[in-house]
Amino acid sequence: MGGTRKHVFDLLNGIDLSQYDLSFCYSTLRADENFFVDLKRIRKKGIACHEIDIIRRIGIKEDIRSFLKLYNIIKRNDYDIVHCHSSKAGFLGRVAAKVANHKIKTIYTPNSLAVNVKKRYLLFEKIAGLFTDIIIAVSESERREIISSKIVAPVKVVTINSGVSIKDQEKGKLRTLLGIDKTKSIILSVGRLTRQKNPLIFVEVANQVLAKRKDVIFVWIGDGELRGIVERRIDECNLSEQVHLLGWRMDVDELMSDADIFLLTSIYESFGYVTCEAMACGLPVVATNITGTNSIVVNGETGYLENVGDYEGLSHKITILLDAQQKRCSMGEKGRQRIKQYFSIEGMIKQTEEVYKKLCP
Repeated sequence: MGGTRKHVFDLLNGIDLSQYDLSFCYSTLRADENFFVDLKRIRKKGIACHEIDIIRRIGIKEDIRSFLKLYNIIKRNDYDIVHCHSSKAGFLGRVAAKVANHKIKTIYTPNSLAVNVKKRYLLFEKIAGLFTDIIIAVSESERREIISSKIVAPVKVVTINSGVSIKDQEKGKLRTLLGIDKTKSIILSVGRLTRQKNPLIFVEVANQVLAKRKDVIFVWIGDGELRGIVERRIDECNLSEQVHLLGWRMDVDELMSDADIFLLTSIYESFGYVTCEAMACGLPVVATNITGTNSIVVNGETGYLENVGDYEGLSHKITILLDAQQKRCSMGEKGRQRIKQYFSIEGMIKQTEEVYKKLCP
C-alpha cells in the first residue's frame, strides 16, 4: 500500500492543524515498516488515531464488524467531513458516514479503482457513489477513467495531482551496496512484488537487454508474494549476478539517486508516486502506458511509454537511452522540471484544503 500510504500521510503531515481537527482511521493488516514510522510521527502531532481491522477480500462477518466500528467512531466524533482512501475502506467509510449522519460530506480518493482488479467491483463502486459528495482523482487520466466508469456524475470528480518533494541526494550509496563502479549503468524499479507491478516483465526486460550488453545492472527495491516466483525466473535466465532484489528499504530516495534509468512495468496505477520520485531525482523513465503514469511521463520528452507486457518495446527503449547519454540527461532534467511545476506536495495540500472549504464553508 505504498502509494496510498504516502498520499495519506503527506496530507496528515501537511494540512493546517490550526484550521482542521484531524482524526485518522487505519488498518495495519497490510502495513509495512514505513507505515509504523509515519504513524508514530502523526501521533506526535496530536492527531487522533483509531485502528480498525479491514481485510482486503470480501468477508461478510469481518466487513460488518469493520463497518460498525467505523460507524461508532464517526457517530461519536460528529465529523463534518469524512475523507476515504482506497476501495475497501472507501466503501465502508462513505456508507458508514452517511448512515451516521446524512449531513456529513464524504470524499473518496480511490488511489486506483477496484475495477482494475475485478470488473465486478464496479457495482460496489456505483453503490458507494450514492454516498459520495466528491471523488478526488490523483491524476487527470484517472479522472477520465472514473468518469467513463459512470460511478458518479462528472461534476463530482475533480483532479488533484499527488505531489512529491524535490530533494538533492548524495550519490554513491547504491553502487557501494552493490559493489559496482560507474562503468556500469543501473536500471531501477521500486514497488511491491505483486501482480499489479508485473515484476516478471521486469525480469524479461532485463533478459533482453543483458543479452546484448553486460555493462548494466537491474535492481528492484521492494518485496511481496511473488518474490519466490521472480527469484526462480532470475535463476532460470542465469541473471543472478545482474538482477538484484533488495527487498524493502528505508533509504529509497538515497538509492534512487544512483540509478541511470527508472523502469516501471505495472499493469495499472492511479498515479505512480515512485515514477514521480524518480523524475524528481532527474531520471528518465521507461514505463507502461497506463492510467496515472501517462499523466506524469511525457512520451518522447521525459521518457518513453510502451504497452503493458511489451517487454521487447521496453527493453528497446532502455537500450536507446543506454546508448545516448545526452538524451538520458536531457530527458531526466525535463522530467525534474515537470515535477517541480505540476506535482508538488504543497500544491496537493492547498487544493485538498480548498475542496474541504468548498464542502464546508
